[in-house]
Amino acid sequence: MILDMVLDTNDENIAHSMEAKKNDLIKQKKEQSFYTSQDIAIVRATPHFPQDGVVYAINNVPFVCKLNDEFREIAENYILKLNEKLDGLQDYNERMKLIEDTYKKAEEYIPWSTQYRSSTHYCLNGIVSSHMQGNFDSNSIVIIDLFSAHEKDPNILAVRGEDTYFEDKLELSDKAIILVEESYLDEIRKQNINPNITIIPYLGDRDIALQWVLIGMMNIVPEIIGKDYIIESETSAMITDFIRSKDYPLDKHCYSKSYQEDDEKTLILWKMYAENFYTYLFKQFTDIKPYQDMIAKLSDPAALPRAKKMEILAEIIEKIGIDNYAFMVREYNHNIEGQIKAGTYPTNKEILKGATFGYAIDFDEDKEITR
Repeated sequence: MILDMVLDTNDENIAHSMEAKKNDLIKQKKEQSFYTSQDIAIVRATPHFPQDGVVYAINNVPFVCKLNDEFREIAENYILKLNEKLDGLQDYNERMKLIEDTYKKAEEYIPWSTQYRSSTHYCLNGIVSSHMQGNFDSNSIVIIDLFSAHEKDPNILAVRGEDTYFEDKLELSDKAIILVEESYLDEIRKQNINPNITIIPYLGDRDIALQWVLIGMMNIVPEIIGKDYIIESETSAMITDFIRSKDYPLDKHCYSKSYQEDDEKTLILWKMYAENFYTYLFKQFTDIKPYQDMIAKLSDPAALPRAKKMEILAEIIEKIGIDNYAFMVREYNHNIEGQIKAGTYPTNKEILKGATFGYAIDFDEDKEITR
């Protein structure tokens, strides 16, 4: 069910009234002195709308992302000269700001890759803050459901404030609320919508919209989530105490068996995507012998170690120019994005079974791309 209202977070009255409600709610929870599963929501920020009210692990849907791989290293240290700039900075805060800014700027020069994940992940009472291992700021769809609806799910693999995860998929309850940007509503209406789930369109700040839902509709105190834990607040300890009072598995995802198995498949996929991008570059220079010879080496997965491939890639970028390289990355990425939007792109499961992926020559190019 899509609500007729649009939540406009730019309205100052919303922010003002929400702050007062939050303070009253914190006071109420502290007087309660302990949390139950009704006081906790699982929250997921994602670019994917849950078809039929089911959140699928990313190995079941077409999924691409940008990894901390050789292409990021080239972008940060060869194109954007991060290491050179850091040499002249002594102040810790200035160094960290430069690293963070460079990380964001590097996105322009990184081709799509992917990760294999057989689990679905959530935070408790908030959205994880972006960090060096993942940027979630552009994930405009927010899925919120009561933890009480899933606390006995046999597919729970771990319950942690910063990362509660389930095997394969999660069917949302009729208490679930999904936040979507108002501009995305027309696309949402084309999806398979579970009529029992409330969909709220919003304008403006995603995180403020989430706070509005948690405080105003679910009577839950929002938290700030770090990469490894919930940031300490007046109520964060009650979440921790609740988790410890139950017999939930607590394994960090990076130490779990499922992570190790997924990581092996991610490595295979990463190599496949890297080779696909190198092959795309090769086809751009089929008439220019020096480039052709260089990129042919990159396109052969067994020909060279990573360090040598990076050296060659840096030489190619120097010869063709950074702007032209950025254009080619953009064209490659937009081509894949177009296939995903058209519903013709394979899932990671299908790619590992031999499905064609990556840049498609016969797919209509995005006409908005310009050099």
